[in-house]
Amino acid sequence: MIYFAHPVSDYGTVHEAACLAAIEAAFSPPDVEVRIYNPNSPEGSRGYRDGGMRYFEGIIGTCSALVYRPFGDGMIGAGVACEIACAIGLGIPVHELVETTRGRLVLVPVVALNASRALDVEQTRARLVGRRTAA
Repeated sequence: MIYFAHPVSDYGTVHEAACLAAIEAAFSPPDVEVRIYNPNSPEGSRGYRDGGMRYFEGIIGTCSALVYRPFGDGMIGAGVACEIACAIGLGIPVHELVETTRGRLVLVPVVALNASRALDVEQTRARLVGRRTAA
């Protein structure tokens, strides 16, 4: 199973669907369906409500890889950064889903979290509140 870490502001969007399709294409052999764990699910909502980020860390531990998508400006929200750090700590391969200049989504292997791109919880919340207000 592949874990898809991404900002909650992408949940339910066309962009999220495109990312999921790109992950499936990258990891699926022909005629084989790949399982992707998307935290944007009723199960994910319940798990987070009941166990916080520890719930997702438990899921990550069962996965063969983690793919993440940062915010559009390349910054990484606190939750996604936590998920990346968890996967790296467990020795699980991590890939960033990057959009090329031609609009194609490609996977780039990551060996360490770039701390200069990681937002803290308050910065992430402020960013998400700003997006909800602008919408």
